Amino acid sequence: KTLEGFAAGVIGGTAAFWVAGLYQDWLTGPHALLIGALVALAAPVGDLFESMIKRDLEVKDTGTLFGAHGGVLDRLDAVFFTVPVAYYAAVGLGYS
Repeated sequence: KTLEGFAAGVIGGTAAFWVAGLYQDWLTGPHALLIGALVALAAPVGDLFESMIKRDLEVKDTGTLFGAHGGVLDRLDAVFFTVPVAYYAAVGLGYS
């Protein structure tokens, strides 16, 4: 979790969403860039939030379902933040 990794993740995530938007008739390029940037910014927030919970509980992993990869919450931490952000961004841009 470095500043360089954060920057690369935001740039890469935004670019990936934009490229995926090129193959959609209903999503414009600027809207794809905006939604991609918002989602890419929300993902690390979810990860940091989950890390804060684990530190507070003094645990390394949130479960053993995935073995050495941690629990379900460790795998879905970013999703809990990115899905609502993407939904409200899409609704705010008129995609409903």
